[in-house]
Amino acid sequence: GGAVEVVGMGAGNTGSRNYGVLVSGAGSTVTSTDGTVQVTGTGGGSGSSSDNYGVYINNAGVITNAGTGTSATVTVTGNGGNTSGTSGNNNYGVYITGTVGSQINSSGAAVSVTGTGGGSGTSGNNHGVYVAAPGIISAGGNGTVAVVGQGGTGATGNSNYGVFVTGFNGRITSSGGNVSVGGTGGGSVAAGLRAATG
Repeated sequence: GGAVEVVGMGAGNTGSRNYGVLVSGAGSTVTSTDGTVQVTGTGGGSGSSSDNYGVYINNAGVITNAGTGTSATVTVTGNGGNTSGTSGNNNYGVYITGTVGSQINSSGAAVSVTGTGGGSGTSGNNHGVYVAAPGIISAGGNGTVAVVGQGGTGATGNSNYGVFVTGFNGRITSSGGNVSVGGTGGGSVAAGLRAATG
């Protein structure tokens, strides 16, 4: 029980895949039973490094809260990396993907997800919050869901979406509470919000 806080920062090297926080694989779970859950991650990388995610959840990894009271909230904040390099794509703030079960959720309290895409120079595809099927952001009971994404602003490349939901069964949802989604595109030719089936 009690509050749980996880903070991570990816390495600042020129290689790719410098994740801030990685929750990967069935049984990999960040949770609490009666306190808040807060996860904050910042991707690393430099030069032409790519795929530097702030918070990365895949292959049935879960960030959740088993508590049922209104204080049993889940807050996830991710910042994509390589913000001072020359290129390197796909620096997502928060990225949920992989097999069924990859998700951010609660048992009944509020869920808040905020992501800011990284990248710089000619970099593109730096999404703030990226939910790829079958990834899910959800809240149980009457819990609310708030998702805010900012596409990478330091990059001139295309497709720096604020919030991007793609594929069959990629979802942002709740059992009964309100859901709000807000996004702002960055770079050039970038939507604030984009949903696609493939």
